[in-house]
Amino acid sequence: MDYYPLLFVSLCFLNCTESTIGPGSRKSPSRPPENVIPSSSVSNDLDLSGKVHSPPQESLPPSDIDVLERNLLQEDIDPKSVLENYQSYCHSCSETRQFTYPTLIYITPWNNRGYDLVKTFTRKFDYISPVWFRIKRIDIKKYHIEGTHDIDSQWIQTLKEKRSDVRIVPRVSFEKWSTDDIHAIFQSEGEKQQLSLTLKNFLIEYMDLFDGYVL
Repeated sequence: MDYYPLLFVSLCFLNCTESTIGPGSRKSPSRPPENVIPSSSVSNDLDLSGKVHSPPQESLPPSDIDVLERNLLQEDIDPKSVLENYQSYCHSCSETRQFTYPTLIYITPWNNRGYDLVKTFTRKFDYISPVWFRIKRIDIKKYHIEGTHDIDSQWIQTLKEKRSDVRIVPRVSFEKWSTDDIHAIFQSEGEKQQLSLTLKNFLIEYMDLFDGYVL
């Protein structure tokens, strides 16, 4: 009976695998051939339609004033304001929380900058969920968790040194499950037990790094 709460959460997500966080396809959609104009014949301030564009604007540097005092949080967001300030966070209050509600963030391995940013703002977060793992059914009553090559124990240690009570809860997704795999979970008590046991044993193996899962 100890496995059922975890199993229930797992089953609730089986039908949501199409909406999981992922790097997306790198394949470009097919497009008809376009006429290419040599770069030497086009002004730096013009696009191919003839519209004049200003050169890309660099973001302002970090500030000592938070976004609330700078009146940057608006219902109608100005794109220009975003481009001017997206890197201009409040450096002096990077460890100060603005509210008491629990916070959860995802860190994706295909965006390396996220690893550095979360080290800057560690004290603002309660739960940090690296998007590392996928669980797959490889045979009857056999399951395997992939993605252990992405584990960065040094990064986790750095986060816990900055905030000892932060919870590292990696995401485990159910990707590319066949119809047969899903039916097996619903129809077989043994399959449910083995799925839960796989998740439990994996967490025990990495108990010095992880504090739970996001499924």
